[in-house]
Amino acid sequence: MSQGIYIAGDGGRQLKPQHDSRRHRMNVNLTKDPAHLKILDDFSGGSALPAVFAVEQREVLYRIEHKLPYTPEVLAYFYVKSYDGNPAHAFAGYYSGQLYVYSRFVFTFTDDQIFIEVDDKEFRIVHTLFDPVGDPYTSDANKYIFRIKYYILSNPAGKPSYSYQGVEF
Repeated sequence: MSQGIYIAGDGGRQLKPQHDSRRHRMNVNLTKDPAHLKILDDFSGGSALPAVFAVEQREVLYRIEHKLPYTPEVLAYFYVKSYDGNPAHAFAGYYSGQLYVYSRFVFTFTDDQIFIEVDDKEFRIVHTLFDPVGDPYTSDANKYIFRIKYYILSNPAGKPSYSYQGVEF
């Protein structure tokens, strides 16, 4: 016999309950201050950082204190609205979850990306550039304009902090 709390929907006994506490849910609290659901429109992809051999360059593009007593799960979606001012460019019109790799369209060993980081205090959108081999590369992150939608969920992540740096889906 399974354990849990069941709440029947209208009409009494049903095959599908209105609430089943055994099922995991992802909840977003829309009344939180600051908002735990937000769309950042016309968001710049960062600076044109020049690659420096074996040095990770890092810039925090957005930071928000989530005001939760734990590290929450966060979902973020990056949509490229335009590249170099052109919404019809081949790089525009793409979605990516949690991470967007700028250097995926160029042959380079340089790691140039925008991603999310979360800890028990805040949620961040970060741009990093790392060059492990000495490529003559300069980030073109400043040419990207994004629409970023994020959800700070009310579910604990179960760890003190996490980052999607270098994780491609």
